[in-house]
Amino acid sequence: MISEDDVLFAVKEFLLERGWEIVAYRSPGGHGGLVIRPDSGPHEGDLFVLDLVAVKDKAAICLEAKSAADRRDQEKLDLLFSEPSCRAALQSAVRNAASESEAARACRLPLSLVKAVAFASGDIAPEDYVVFRVSPEGDVEVRHGAAVSCLAAEL
Repeated sequence: MISEDDVLFAVKEFLLERGWEIVAYRSPGGHGGLVIRPDSGPHEGDLFVLDLVAVKDKAAICLEAKSAADRRDQEKLDLLFSEPSCRAALQSAVRNAASESEAARACRLPLSLVKAVAFASGDIAPEDYVVFRVSPEGDVEVRHGAAVSCLAAEL
């Protein structure tokens, strides 16, 4: 079975090959990623870490990866995108990570945030997500729901 690290690496390379810039990445062993810590609301002080954030033009892909599809990743991203204090913390963390990015400087922030999941087995396909499926050979297939309406839909 393909590991979570293999899935994450395959998606990172796939995005780089298509001109995306990686601004946050959780390396094998669990180091790095994008840290989000809301400073108010019901999740004040909670710590969330995204596996990968990539930017291109005015889009920022916020991705969670697993070896097998896991609804908890979807629940985590849905919370970060919907709960107001979590979304504010997410936007701030992405803005800070992307501020060093050549791609983000070129387009001038703000970025359109896009939810994404990656996995090797199982299946989830929410309407407002980009879904990366990685084969055992490392090939990446991309699907997106009808609600994804930005550059990420062109992957």
